[in-house]
Amino acid sequence: MKLYVYDGTPDEISQVVQKLQATTPAESRPNESDDAFLSQDPKGPKKFVETDFALRTLSRIKLSDPFKATIRALDKALPEWVHISELHEASGYKPAQFAGLMGAFGRRMAHTEGYDGEAHFFDYEWDEDTEAWKYRIPDSVHEAIRLMGLI
Repeated sequence: MKLYVYDGTPDEISQVVQKLQATTPAESRPNESDDAFLSQDPKGPKKFVETDFALRTLSRIKLSDPFKATIRALDKALPEWVHISELHEASGYKPAQFAGLMGAFGRRMAHTEGYDGEAHFFDYEWDEDTEAWKYRIPDSVHEAIRLMGLI
């Protein structure tokens, strides 16, 4: 398996994803384009980022309005889960655009001092009823968001 990293605006990333999907057989694509940033087994125990790392990640580069809207939607719902479709709506992005947004955020995390590839910024689980992912933020991220004044 090869790994490619694309850099650009959400619209540019969306165009790349659409072109790749057009050339990739449907049976080899995942159900949702926004699950590419999930690295651990959702049923196993998860390790979450520490508050200081979350704060560094959120504050080192200006956050886009769609990402701020996503974070606020997750924070407002605490402790409840938020369905992926609600995050698409909150961000104003279609699934492929949202995947680009989250991919860009993953790169932001990976280039932040203290990055731990095993620690998650988001909690997630598969919803059997809707056959889609749902998300929430851990307490450490909630605290970082509060400290930044995003809520």
